[in-house]
Amino acid sequence: MTITAEVEPGTISRTDFATALVAGTVQAINVLERPASGVIALIRGSVHIPLSELGMRLNAIDRARDVVVYCSDDSSALSKLAVAHLARAGFRVRRYAGGLEEWDEAGLPVERFEAQTPLYS
Repeated sequence: MTITAEVEPGTISRTDFATALVAGTVQAINVLERPASGVIALIRGSVHIPLSELGMRLNAIDRARDVVVYCSDDSSALSKLAVAHLARAGFRVRRYAGGLEEWDEAGLPVERFEAQTPLYS
């Protein structure tokens, strides 16, 4: 018998998320707000669209592909708010509840940028 971790409805597990990223079947979005200074981290293969800019940047998201949003960890409400916003806009969206913290602790690829570095065009 195979035992799988319980996954909250509307979320994606770390294993499934990593597999989907490698396969290119999802687009991942970090919805954390940009810090004024310091370093911002992204799961490799994802883009950064702060929650406060999400409504203005919907055209930067491919409607033909599933979307996975994430933030720092499960205690942050940002990814939950992003899921609600994107779902209302007609996107197929889930959230990665473990967030950047769990991903990084698992040794999965993370990219770090100075906060002033443009992360999108």
